Amino acid sequence: MSTMQLQTIKQYAKEHNLSEVYVRAKCGKGKIPGAFKSGRDWLISIDGESGKKISLQTTEIFAKRIKYSPMQVRRLIKDGKIKAQLIGRDYLIEPNPDISPNLGEKIRRRLKGAKKAQKERKD
Repeated sequence: MSTMQLQTIKQYAKEHNLSEVYVRAKCGKGKIPGAFKSGRDWLISIDGESGKKISLQTTEIFAKRIKYSPMQVRRLIKDGKIKAQLIGRDYLIEPNPDISPNLGEKIRRRLKGAKKAQKERKD
C-alpha cells in the first residue's frame, strides 16, 4: 500500500474542531487540499497530496474481484497477507495490492484473470 496517510471527514472535522457538514461541503468545492472521493466517501490525505488520483477498493469490492467472501478478505488483511489501510470501519485496498508471497498463487491468478476481464470489457 502507498505511504499516503488518509483520514475520514469525521476524523478531519474532529481534529480541526469543525462540523462534518462543513468539511464535506468544503471537500465538494475543492477547498481542502488532499481531499478526494473514494466511492461515496470523502478521504483526506494528511500530508495534503492531491495531485495523484487513487482508486481504492473496499473489502467487499476486492472480495468480489477475487471471488472470496468479505470475511475471508478481512481475515487475510488481519493476518498481514494483504496490505490495506483501516479507514473508519472498513479497510481500503489499492487495486493492485501488495500480497505476501506465502499467500500462494491462487489469489494472484484470480487477480490476473480479473485484470484481463476488465481490459476485455474496455475494448
